[in-house]
Amino acid sequence: MKNKKAQFYLVAAIIISALIISIAVVSNSLLKQPNFRLKEMKDEIQTESAYVLDYTLNNSLSQNEFNTLLVNFTKTNSDYFGKDKSIYFLFGDSNNMTLSGYQRQNKTVRLISGASNVIITQETGEFTGSFVPSENEIIIQIDEYSYDFEITPGKIFYFVISKDIKNEEYIFSG
Repeated sequence: MKNKKAQFYLVAAIIISALIISIAVVSNSLLKQPNFRLKEMKDEIQTESAYVLDYTLNNSLSQNEFNTLLVNFTKTNSDYFGKDKSIYFLFGDSNNMTLSGYQRQNKTVRLISGASNVIITQETGEFTGSFVPSENEIIIQIDEYSYDFEITPGKIFYFVISKDIKNEEYIFSG
């Protein structure tokens, strides 16, 4: 009779251990999910921006029309993807670059190209600023973090998305 009691307690301990381990595994996988949504956003922005750039090239838009279209595109996407993240869109050509988007915290945002260095915003909310690059590389500097992009012939479009999740900042660019 004592052996059966011991077996019962052993089986109960194994079942309880299995339940605790399965709960820990499920909660860990749930914590990783927001990261995948940011990757989906990155893919969506790359696809949509390609369509917008194709439209501008096929319709021979002027630089002013191109800028207006892309500023509207950035505002629409900032609203669509939510105000819980910061989104920075860089577009233009070798003669004029525009940085537009939304940031959810006060951060200093600069555009840097060679010796040229311009602060675009330091405040929360929507922003748009222009810049004339002096080299074939442009840097978006957000506080102490820098993102380098190449300026190629023709129209270009780049972006940076950042979101804080449990005191960790996830960043995607493209």
